[in-house]
Amino acid sequence: MEMEALLFLILIVGLSAFVQGLTGFGVGIPMMLFLPYMFSYQTAVAITVICAIVMSCVLLFKTRENVEIKEILPVVIPVLIMQIISTYFLFVLNNDVLTIVLVIILLLFAGLFIVSDRRWQIKASVPNSILAGCVTGVCNMLGMSGPPLGYYYHSIFENNIRYLANLQATLLITLTILLVQHIIEGNITLVTFEYSAIASVVCVIVLLPALKVFKKLDRSKLTQIIIVFLIVMAIMKLAEFYLLG
Repeated sequence: MEMEALLFLILIVGLSAFVQGLTGFGVGIPMMLFLPYMFSYQTAVAITVICAIVMSCVLLFKTRENVEIKEILPVVIPVLIMQIISTYFLFVLNNDVLTIVLVIILLLFAGLFIVSDRRWQIKASVPNSILAGCVTGVCNMLGMSGPPLGYYYHSIFENNIRYLANLQATLLITLTILLVQHIIEGNITLVTFEYSAIASVVCVIVLLPALKVFKKLDRSKLTQIIIVFLIVMAIMKLAEFYLLG
């Protein structure tokens, strides 16, 4: 385990955990923006998935009384189906294609959150749940399931804690299955596990203070933070793509 890579990982994971605690999702976005500098894209996804599972466990434990199973089941099933299909492409697409897809997704959902902040929101329904689940399953290929799930639950749950609880319950289920897929694909090596274990400890340390800040946010502030975060991450990834090629 290289010290340079470890210190870089701790820094990025700390930032990502703060984002996750503040918005309810997003751990995968900064991690997948920066970790590929030190690790292969596939290894970065594996570390991100493990950290996301740990954080979802912590957040779900804190908000478990607010989970509504009947609302999340229609989302979970299509997520599982689509992520099984889409994960295959992680191992056949090159980094440039994956980067372009990542930027498009970030900007798309930033736009949707902007519209949502102006009081246009999708409604809770089985078709919308299935659509949200399918998009999330595809995004899981990039280690980034948060934006589509975050947008859908942000729309159907007006209370921030209910939004957070159901989002984490869904993420935990789908990411656990995704982790199994990575294990089957041989993407979880001993070195990957060692880095992930250290990163997970950092996640918990940073996550809890961030959660306290989240609980003080009203809906408008939460939405604005999410919008700024998504746009900034998209711009940074796009700049990286064009400047570093």
